[in-house]
Amino acid sequence: MKQHYRKYIAMLVMLVGLALMAGCQTGAFASADSWKGEIQTYYTETADGWTLQVDRFEPDEPDPAANPVVLCHGLSYNNRFWDLTEKVSLARYLAAAGYEVWSVSLRGAGLSDQPLASVLRKVATGSVPPKFFTEAYKHKLGSEAFSDYSVDDHINYDVPAVIRLVKDQTGAQKVHWVGHSMGGMIMFAYLATHPQEAARDVDTFVAVSVPMAMFHPLNKAMQLQVDNAAALKAGNVFISTSYDAFVAKILGKLAPPTISETLFLNRDNVDDGVLRLLAQWAQESISPGQLDQLFVMAAEESFYSKDRKINYTALLDRVTTPTFFLAGQLDNMATVGAVKFAYRQVSSQEKAFKLFARINNNRADYGHDDIIIGKYAREEVYPEILNWLKAHRRGNKVLTTPLPLQP
Repeated sequence: MKQHYRKYIAMLVMLVGLALMAGCQTGAFASADSWKGEIQTYYTETADGWTLQVDRFEPDEPDPAANPVVLCHGLSYNNRFWDLTEKVSLARYLAAAGYEVWSVSLRGAGLSDQPLASVLRKVATGSVPPKFFTEAYKHKLGSEAFSDYSVDDHINYDVPAVIRLVKDQTGAQKVHWVGHSMGGMIMFAYLATHPQEAARDVDTFVAVSVPMAMFHPLNKAMQLQVDNAAALKAGNVFISTSYDAFVAKILGKLAPPTISETLFLNRDNVDDGVLRLLAQWAQESISPGQLDQLFVMAAEESFYSKDRKINYTALLDRVTTPTFFLAGQLDNMATVGAVKFAYRQVSSQEKAFKLFARINNNRADYGHDDIIIGKYAREEVYPEILNWLKAHRRGNKVLTTPLPLQP
């Protein structure tokens, strides 16, 4: 009996010890991997007169050899995409690692200048962020009823304005650019069409789920969008993303998946609360100009300027900046084939490709958005981005030949 008693006591002690060790490890991880700072909001004006919001995540312990990082969201989002919760936040993750992080809302999004129609949609769906109206005096919210800005405006005006602000505020010579989807498309286009400025200002580029081509046959979700382009364009003027965002905000995963959501998400890899926050705070209206360029890209397989004079896809071979390509197995917008195509086209001496999929021992097959906001992104995707940035700290010797393309 005493032996059994001692055995149970020993087992209890062992379990308590393991629990304490786990608690210590968890505490250490949280301490080392959590950012304690306050978000600082800046505004910068573009050469064509738009005011942009850029949020700064200043590190508690800055890495003196690290260049600042710019995070740029994709189509129909604002900069909250990068900071939905303390855990689902690439911005906080990188700031905790010692990086100056600057997260931009492009024109028409967040607290940046936007037309009255976008403001009214936010009010109607209850998706107005707390600082929206208190900050309104600093910029031109709703100065026009509608505004037909294009992706070219992001390329030619928004990108240089953001880079200039970050360099002025930090004193850095160069920045890292992390772009998701359209936020990466505009950087590829900028690197190709502004080569001197790019060589001067951009250290490296992390291209997260970036489609620079859409090959035919299109997947069913995208083909349905193209087939109904006229109706979608008309509806976009009055509704845009408001209805989908409103339903997702209220019902979360209980809402029936829409066709557009099929393009952007693997629902199984996104927590319900995160999906609701994405709809509540990060989703934005799409301008007619942006939508036109998306449909042209889907129809003609290449990314063109609005006037069709520049084929940005055909200029990928002009890109020489070190670039890290990230793709998700279940991405229906930036398909694996499209991302690999861009990888092969760029002329960068140093480039790398990473596929996030179960076949590569990840815990999920990642979709377009959940590569950043997914359940396992913090453990599986964020470290890969951080490792790339660490390899490019000032003074580090980096690779001079491309890494092999993974399957």
